[in-house]
Formats: sequence, structure tokens, C-alpha cells
Amino acid sequence: MYRCETCTASFAYEDEWENHMVNHHHWLECETCTRIFRTRVSCNQHMNDTHHWAPRFECETCNKSFRSANAAAQHMADVGHWQPKTCCETCTKKFHNQKAVNQHMDALGHWAPKIACDVCNQKFYTPAAANKHMKDKNHYRNYCRDCDRRFENENNLKMASLFLSTLLEGPCVLTMENSPTASSLKDSPRLQRPMSFL
Repeated sequence: MYRCETCTASFAYEDEWENHMVNHHHWLECETCTRIFRTRVSCNQHMNDTHHWAPRFECETCNKSFRSANAAAQHMADVGHWQPKTCCETCTKKFHNQKAVNQHMDALGHWAPKIACDVCNQKFYTPAAANKHMKDKNHYRNYCRDCDRRFENENNLKMASLFLSTLLEGPCVLTMENSPTASSLKDSPRLQRPMSFL
């Protein structure tokens, strides 16, 4: 008995089988080169030996695979098998579009906090909550504990700390109305006093 491995036809004689294979183009072809084979076993053996298996593109939902990305995309579009890609900020649910995610997060209160502390990266929903946390914990990146003041950059903080450590008495020069600058610190009345050196 001779069977066509492409369709379900079977033949008593080899000649009938070969005529069927030729007439219906049912020879088994290599997925990469132009060679044809009489049986699935010999075709698979050739593709294994020569690494001629064509790349497969899988459906994102079911277990079907396709020889081209276009074929896979067509299948997923036809049957609605596109995998949702947009994630909720809090839970593990995924959605097909941003609007659906926003509706989910609004309904369940799943919006993630976005405002981070300068130091510990804990996140808060509002700038006021973040500032309260940073003030309570002294978590400002450029923060002077002596005068309870934030500085624009680390250099200004170091400069202020240097001046504070050399001043003997009087109000902190950093509590002046304007932000401390080199010239405002230089002109401060506290710095006009003689300083003691070890």
C-alpha cells in the first residue's frame, strides 16, 4: 500500500502513487532549499542534517506556528489572537490598549505613585506627600540639617557647610532671604568677625 503523506489518498501500486504525487504536486519539499522527497521521514532527515528547517512564527495565544511573520500576523488578526501588551501599573493584568488600562486603573485605584523621594526612592502620589516625607526624614538630596534648608546642588551645600563650620555665633547665614551664593556668604556679617584657628 502506497500513501500520499500530503493528503489522505492511498494507492495499491507505486505507479499510481507516483502519478498522483506528480499531478497534484504532493511531493514533500525541503522548507529551505528546492529538494523534494518521497517520504516525510526522508524530508525531515534532510532538514535535520542540513539545518534547513524554516523559522517558525508562533501565534501569541494558541499553539499554531507559521512559516512567515505575515502569516502569523494574519492568523492573529483574523481570529483575534493578539496578546494584550499594555500592563496595569499595579497588578499583573494586561490590556490591548492604553484606554482600557486607564479605565481599569481608574475603577480599581491602581494608579502607581510617581513622585520619588530624593534619597530613598520611595514613591508618592502627590508632591506635597513627597515633600512631607522628605522633610520628616531629612531625605533631601542637598539638605542642611543645621539650618533646615535645601540647596540647588551639592556644591552649594558643601560651601554652606564649610562656612557654617567656621562661624562662631549669630544667625545662620543660610537663613537670609536670598539663596546663598558665594558673594552673599562672603558679604555676610558673620564672616566679617575674626575666626579662630587651631
